[in-house]
Amino acid sequence: MNGFGSAFLLAQVGAHAAQRFAARIGELDLTPPQVGLLRLVASRPGQSQQAIAAQLGTPATRLVALVDG
Repeated sequence: MNGFGSAFLLAQVGAHAAQRFAARIGELDLTPPQVGLLRLVASRPGQSQQAIAAQLGTPATRLVALVDG
């Protein structure tokens, strides 16, 4: 290789993918955390705010700010 370890290169690919994803969804006026919330709600409809927050590992009160964007 060129002096970079596999873990470093994988981290670089991950960072690049995250940047491209954020740019694409930014065109829809969304953030990556908002997309994560939308995916969770779509996959498990009818859950309470507390249940969703627990699955995201965030306080339930944070969801309001996340939705309001």
